[in-house]
Amino acid sequence: MSCCCLVVSYHLIVNLVDRFSETVHDLVYCRCRSEPVEPEQSNDCAVKAVSGDREEQPVGMLSNKPRYVVINDSVELEPFYYDIDRRYSELLLRDRPVGTCIVRPFKLKHETIRYILSIRAAGTYFHLFIRHAGHNGMYALGLEKEQEKRFKFPTDIVRYYQIHSLECTRARISVKLQLLPLPVSDVINAGLQPPVKVA
Repeated sequence: MSCCCLVVSYHLIVNLVDRFSETVHDLVYCRCRSEPVEPEQSNDCAVKAVSGDREEQPVGMLSNKPRYVVINDSVELEPFYYDIDRRYSELLLRDRPVGTCIVRPFKLKHETIRYILSIRAAGTYFHLFIRHAGHNGMYALGLEKEQEKRFKFPTDIVRYYQIHSLECTRARISVKLQLLPLPVSDVINAGLQPPVKVA
């Protein structure tokens, strides 16, 4: 078996184990109780011990607050988000104006990198990491650097650089670009097949 197949197999197994462990975690930790809830008790999830006619203090108390975390990281809902790889992103951006960009997922499992910002420049493409910057939940673009600009959400990065110039540097190339996000509707209107999202 080739080295490439081993790497792909490894990442496939890691992702399957992650999904399985998340499912088990949800089943074990996210249930309030297993018994039916009476209508007058539907707003709280207190488990109470009852002995005879006397009601004792709650054994386990959960409030009526939602039992999930709201994630405001909604870049995957944006029209310029595509679930595609690097090669297809370059095909999609080819023949587009300079600065045209899309956001796509980072396919490998990584501690801080979540997405890739793919940008068309004159005669080349730039693929920049969108990564978690620090423990405060902020995002930054590219490799870590001193005095870097940080953003609350990945979509804020795209919106900011639609107005301000983004300096992209590689070896002997340095260009300043203003981002032009490529919405899925433009791809559909052009008669191209939009990328299919595989779960």
